[in-house]
Amino acid sequence: GYYPRSSDGDYYDEYENSNVELGDIIYEKEIETRSLPKYGNSRLFKLDVEDKLAEFKGIYHIKISSTTDNWINDSRFISKSDIGLIAKEGNDRLYVFANSLQTALPQAGVNLVVYGNNNQVLGTGVTKDDGVAEIGYTRKEYAGFRPSMVVAKTATDFNYLPFSNTRVNTSRFEIGGKSFNQTGLDAFIYAERDIYRPGERVNFSVILRDRDWKVPGELPVVLKFLMPNGKELKTFRKTLNEQGSVAGDVDLAASAITGSYSLEVYTSNDVLLGSKSFSIEEFVPDRIKVTAKLDKKALAPDEAVSLNINAVNFFGPAAANRNYEAEIQIRSKYIYVKELNNYNFSIMNQGLSQEKVVREGKTDVSGNASESYTVPGLFKNMGLLQANFYATVFDETGRPVSRSASADIFTQDNFFGISDDGYAYYPLNQVIRFPLI
Repeated sequence: GYYPRSSDGDYYDEYENSNVELGDIIYEKEIETRSLPKYGNSRLFKLDVEDKLAEFKGIYHIKISSTTDNWINDSRFISKSDIGLIAKEGNDRLYVFANSLQTALPQAGVNLVVYGNNNQVLGTGVTKDDGVAEIGYTRKEYAGFRPSMVVAKTATDFNYLPFSNTRVNTSRFEIGGKSFNQTGLDAFIYAERDIYRPGERVNFSVILRDRDWKVPGELPVVLKFLMPNGKELKTFRKTLNEQGSVAGDVDLAASAITGSYSLEVYTSNDVLLGSKSFSIEEFVPDRIKVTAKLDKKALAPDEAVSLNINAVNFFGPAAANRNYEAEIQIRSKYIYVKELNNYNFSIMNQGLSQEKVVREGKTDVSGNASESYTVPGLFKNMGLLQANFYATVFDETGRPVSRSASADIFTQDNFFGISDDGYAYYPLNQVIRFPLI
């Protein structure tokens, strides 16, 4: 909620100062909540802002409270404006972007005022034709002089941007911007893929552009291919073509060490323009294709299901006589019904142990295998369960290839859900009702 301050700095209390007003009251109405339409366990009241605030744009305060119990209330500030604001804070200046919320076009001529935490004006500005304003201010060490809010005004509109609850956490993003070298050139390095095996050939291409995205011309460049230990594997001296690009390749020895390699691009006077990393690893693709299917998608206690496994060699015959392993796991599953998302159908403290079954065998001449599983009869009245089937087939080298399938286990014919009425606190000696379905 919002509590205005008195002249001596203390906050008003709504119980002691019920006549305190933040502005002119333009709409007031007493509503019988029992006459409102239901929305789940609540009542839905629709407030048409355009009907009440047709002529005035700006900030409004909406408050709803009980006529008998003053402690039952809630309030919210809303903004009726077409000025959308984005602010970016620098070391000694603030960049403010103003755009129309209806058309997303930049708004020019918007008057801006920057306030600090101590309500002091730190700077003013006006947006240009591109909707951007650069507002400089003197940074002070006092906490109260840090930018806290931007107020935007035009002849017919008003809006504001508080920093306290709109700030975007930038710790997950790279916000330092792009760093340019003294040459003004930028290198873009491309390759067929990011991982290679020893003994393969790495084909690459390099494109150079200046800050205006123009072709720099036929310039000489130096390309260095570095190994994981930092030593140079190969060095090229090439000249850009008329499109500002150059291509090349590097042959890897079969005994090449594995790890992260890098290709660096330099000018003829050893100014680094860009780099790209490659991985050289001893990876082996799958030799067989495995599929796992169930003959049923829904199960019940004492009901059997079959897991059908098929293994085929890539570019070859069926994977016959291959070792396989089948694992079955039973776990609880959460019941979600979109129309009843406020109801909880889960059964707590049901004491379900993690059922786990492991079986082994060999595929037949056609690469097929089958395992049957019967749901234990003790899984009754335990809510919704899920049976996960994991099939793993081993190729001739012992390398595993796994697939999975799942089925729901309905342990009861009817499920019961419980909800609440939206309140967290109740007076003593009062009946509490919980909706059931």
